[in-house]
Amino acid sequence: ETGKIDIDRISTGITASQRNKIVVVKEIINELEKTKGKTVAIEDIIKEGELKGQSPESTEEVLEKLKRSGDIFEPKRGFITRI
Repeated sequence: ETGKIDIDRISTGITASQRNKIVVVKEIINELEKTKGKTVAIEDIIKEGELKGQSPESTEEVLEKLKRSGDIFEPKRGFITRI
């Protein structure tokens, strides 16, 4: 994204900017769990992501990656829970 070689992408397959987005979403989930309980609305995560400068599409993409990696799951449509 910056035009420079990203050593993170070479070693892990994930760019530094992607990893930063993942960290932000995980922090949002942690914060929302403290106030709303274990199961968190995806809509709330997206809203918080926008407040932190992430596009809704970017946040949704990160949530899909976290689901595929087994970090979170969707117990019911529109809500996620950490594993």
